[in-house]
Amino acid sequence: MESFLKNKIITVTIFFLIYGCSDEQQKTIDCASLTSDFIATSANYNVEDLSATSDECQANWDSLLALWDAGCDSELTSVLESLSTEAIETIRDGSMCAALHSGNN
Repeated sequence: MESFLKNKIITVTIFFLIYGCSDEQQKTIDCASLTSDFIATSANYNVEDLSATSDECQANWDSLLALWDAGCDSELTSVLESLSTEAIETIRDGSMCAALHSGNN
């Protein structure tokens, strides 16, 4: 009986350890994918390019915000940490990119 109880405790402990690790592994995979998305949108957008569009700008910011919203610790998202809530909302709603690229959609 005592052996049975020990086996149950070990089994339950292993289950919780595996379940906990799988969440952390999934977050790592998600963050890697989101980082890849941001790098791809960054390659397609240059704020100094006169032909850049507000859609390209917004895609770039949306991918950075997705990284930040997912809680991915990254030097990439550090720029957002110093911004006010109002500034973040201006980025989220697209008005910043619309203002930067008013002639290009």
